[in-house]
Amino acid sequence: MKCLLKFVYTSNLDLSSETVDQLAECAHQLGIQSAFELCVCFMINNIDLYNVFSFYNVAFNTDCKVLKECAFKVIADNFLIVCQTPHFCLLPIDRLLPILKSDDLQVRSEKDVLDAAISWIKYDMSSRLEIADRLLSCIQL
Repeated sequence: MKCLLKFVYTSNLDLSSETVDQLAECAHQLGIQSAFELCVCFMINNIDLYNVFSFYNVAFNTDCKVLKECAFKVIADNFLIVCQTPHFCLLPIDRLLPILKSDDLQVRSEKDVLDAAISWIKYDMSSRLEIADRLLSCIQL
């Protein structure tokens, strides 16, 4: 919040990969569009396999189409790697389904997608078992 207040007075925004997601969401909520746009540009230019899900969540939370498309492409192009990260298992189902349904996933076969879905379910089996059918129905076996 302090960074955004400084931005309002100086038009200078100190961004880092560790804080840009929170700053972007805060700027969006406060309607500071120019700060939000700077954050989005920073995220697009600095997206990697470590922060992709954080930035993907920001895109959903702020309804930012360009960031969502960029993050989605990184996820799809590197699916076999990113699906093994803890961040993948933390995705809510509404954000996971579009990924698993995508024809753009770089996988060897749909079994890779099935394995990722099973890992996601197992991460919190007690609460996710009841929605497993929704998840598994989108896999093209």
